[in-house]
Amino acid sequence: TLMVHNVYGTPTDYGTRSQVIPALIRKACNYPKEEFSVWGSGNQGRAFIHVNDIVDALVLALKYGWGHGWIQIGPDHSTSIKEIAYKIAEISGKEIEPVFDRTKPEGDSARYADYTKAKTILGWEPHVDLEEGLRECYAWIERQMKKEEMS
Repeated sequence: TLMVHNVYGTPTDYGTRSQVIPALIRKACNYPKEEFSVWGSGNQGRAFIHVNDIVDALVLALKYGWGHGWIQIGPDHSTSIKEIAYKIAEISGKEIEPVFDRTKPEGDSARYADYTKAKTILGWEPHVDLEEGLRECYAWIERQMKKEEMS
């Protein structure tokens, strides 16, 4: 059974109740009409994994993954929400300074995967670079938002 970590990529919901990456991208696209606020201190970290890496893991799991218990799918390091926010601000090309809203919950301080079993049993490891994935996601959401404005 696969245990996937914080999946991001496209297509995705980027509305007001979306996950952190698409929500921050939406805010960056809307900036300055929408404040670029980040829930919590930004120090909390997550094991972000691109959807393409998940698809690869699923295909390999169908072939090799039966009967091995839980297999974690995600990176072996945690990336802070603050790092994600600053990278998205940079990708936007706008002069954005994130505002950290400490009144909002931030959850666990850090999460990451131990993908040793995935590598050993499935021959899997993450391949999509986080910045590359963020740029692809930003471009997709920006296109969707422009389509919405035009309709």
